[in-house]
Amino acid sequence: MNIMSLFFALASIASSNDFAEAHMQSGAILESPSNARSSMVSEDYAEIGWDAVASAEMYKIQIRKSGATTTLVLEDKTVWASFYFRVAEPSAIYEYRLASISGGRQSAWSGWTTLNSRQAVTSSN
Repeated sequence: MNIMSLFFALASIASSNDFAEAHMQSGAILESPSNARSSMVSEDYAEIGWDAVASAEMYKIQIRKSGATTTLVLEDKTVWASFYFRVAEPSAIYEYRLASISGGRQSAWSGWTTLNSRQAVTSSN
């Protein structure tokens, strides 16, 4: 093997190692949270829950008033597969969406889900 052949062989190995490392860093596609559900737990608090994503380190949540397309009421992160939200306007209808976060990567957003703060809160008394 001459020096030029050795150079091209080593360059090829380095290039394929860079590709493999970049591919490993990107990892598999991170799932979005699913099975989102919500309920009013008091007159002014709602609980939002979803099925945990096995590879998620945390979740991101966005909440907006129904029909608003650019203004968020709240954007936050949590490590739990549930979130409590103080409803500022009990007569309003809100929407929320979720994303998983792992290794600095974020999944696609789930679809917007409706939270109706007008739902009656039943008492166990």
